[in-house]
Amino acid sequence: MRTIDSIRKFKLSDTFIDQYKEQQVPWGPLGYITFKRTYSRRLNEFDPAATGTEEWHHTCRRVIEGMFNMQKAACFYVRP
Repeated sequence: MRTIDSIRKFKLSDTFIDQYKEQQVPWGPLGYITFKRTYSRRLNEFDPAATGTEEWHHTCRRVIEGMFNMQKAACFYVRP
């Protein structure tokens, strides 16, 4: 029987994310402060050993993976 727990979670590969780790985001100093204050989460929410807050590539990964997993779950419930 299919259950929501049996659906494989969507995950971006580390090699895909690695290409964005060193890229500069062109938002300026005020944009970076706003990002860190508003959107960046503490890293220890996901890994107890980690310190600090997310950088842009962490946030993009979290949001994209979450969005795709929500879409997969929605399809599961809509599909007969």
